[in-house]
Formats: sequence, structure tokens, C-alpha cells
Amino acid sequence: CLISAYSNAEPPRGDLAEQVLSRMEKAGVEANTITYNKVIKAYACSKASLCNKSASPADAERLVQQMKDRNIPRSSITYTSLITAYANAAVVEPEKGEAAIQSMIAEGLQPSTITYTSLLKAYVQAQPPRTMDALKLLNQMKGQNVLPNTISYNIVIGSFAAPNEADPAMCEQLVSQMEVDGVEIGRAHV
Repeated sequence: CLISAYSNAEPPRGDLAEQVLSRMEKAGVEANTITYNKVIKAYACSKASLCNKSASPADAERLVQQMKDRNIPRSSITYTSLITAYANAAVVEPEKGEAAIQSMIAEGLQPSTITYTSLLKAYVQAQPPRTMDALKLLNQMKGQNVLPNTISYNIVIGSFAAPNEADPAMCEQLVSQMEVDGVEIGRAHV
């Protein structure tokens, strides 16, 4: 519960969550996938407004590697949190998110809508934004039977609506595709 408190704090406190994890292990309490996921989530800083310098992909990567070294199974949540850390980093490197998805698949884990949406966010937050990669991934998701949701579409539509990059025709096309896919269209698209 203490790790959850640090993970859910505003801003998240990955450093303190990890100290609790370390204290647990020193006391002989065996950490599991869920425990590690909560600490990784704290380093991922999933709420963009709180991220500033909280997102720490290096710390999230180190914890995922520690899980591997200790034979603690990883889950879809493990990798989604890692990709979220990449998307929220000061310097966004979508290639690392792509590699995380490949590792996930190699371990027999299926990326979820949330996993892919985290990578979409990394694409559009990269400098320069990789809008065409985001669009390509959005279409690939459907080919892998992973349905994009409103958030997935919002991220991609937003990238085509950005100043100096605005492509209203593509935004219209994406909104139409949402309707075809049966994805709820919110006020953000009007």
C-alpha cells in the first residue's frame, strides 16, 4: 500500500516507492510482478501535467531488467508503464518504445490498446513529431485485433492538428474512420 501511495502521489515519487521495495526485500518479503509494476508506474509518471522531470525511463528500464534477473514475470502493465516512461521523458525516443513492444511479444505477451496508445504518444511527442509513424501504428493496431479507442485516435488527430503541421483533411479522415470503427466521438473532435 505504501508503494501505491508513492506511485499515485502528485507528483509520483518513484524514488520513495523504490526505497520501500528495497526495504521489503531486505526484510525478506518477496516482491512480485504487481509490486514492481507499481514502482515502474511511479517512474513512468502517466499524468502528463505532473511529469516535468518525474518520468525516468532509465529507472524504469533498470527495474524491468531487475525483474528479468530475478525471474519475476513481466506483464503487459510492466511494458506499458515502461513505454509511458519513454513517452513522458524530457527527450522522447520512440525507438525504445518499439523495442519494448518487441520484447513483450518475444515473451509471449500481447500488447493492449493502452500499450499501443503509449507508443502513439511517444511518436507525437518526439522532436520532431513522428505523425506518419503514429498513423501507421494506429492502422497496424486494427490488423493485430487491437482496437484503437478514443484516446488513441485523439493522440493521432491532435498530431495532425498541431500548429505548423495542420492537416484538416487528415483530421476529417480520422474522425470518419472513428465512426466506421464504432469508436465514440467526443467533443474534442468537434
